[in-house]
Amino acid sequence: MTEKSQAASDRALRVLERSELVLRDAEGKPNGLSPSALELVERLAARASTQNFIAGRLGITAAAFKRLLGRADDEGPARLAWERGRAEHEQDVIRKLLAHGQKNVIALIFYSKAKLGFRENEIAAAVESNIKIVLPRPMTEEEYYKTLGMTGPDKANNIKDVTPPKPALTDQSKPPLSWSTYQPKDSNQ
Repeated sequence: MTEKSQAASDRALRVLERSELVLRDAEGKPNGLSPSALELVERLAARASTQNFIAGRLGITAAAFKRLLGRADDEGPARLAWERGRAEHEQDVIRKLLAHGQKNVIALIFYSKAKLGFRENEIAAAVESNIKIVLPRPMTEEEYYKTLGMTGPDKANNIKDVTPPKPALTDQSKPPLSWSTYQPKDSNQ
């Protein structure tokens, strides 16, 4: 056999293998995966392969593969194989990040933010209190005098001023000392 015919035969064998991986209904549409296909899905997902890549390896469209996976909360065999593989990949990445964190702290910072939910400079939630200060309305003059126990301003004049009087000057001949009248003594005399 020539190289070209060998390559063509290998491709035909791979197509035959792919056709055995995917179970099909009477109309030829994919409706399930064989046990070897489930193992392949899990292995490829563990190696960080995307759903589109895995669909290509199975020989079906990405939309058909996504239909086989079903919703995220489905527990079908294809979904479980995909989830096991992704969990294996995720755990492998975590192990590598933590091992690298021994030498480089940035890997640990990334891990703590991405996986543990740590945040920097997060704005603290404002503390709100339910205390309300209610001020009374302004009083009229009559109300104010009433709170003082008076009937009006006429009795307010009877209040005695108890401020002490200014001391009287003892020597009326000299004006009080100020800067304008200050004259320094001559130190030469």
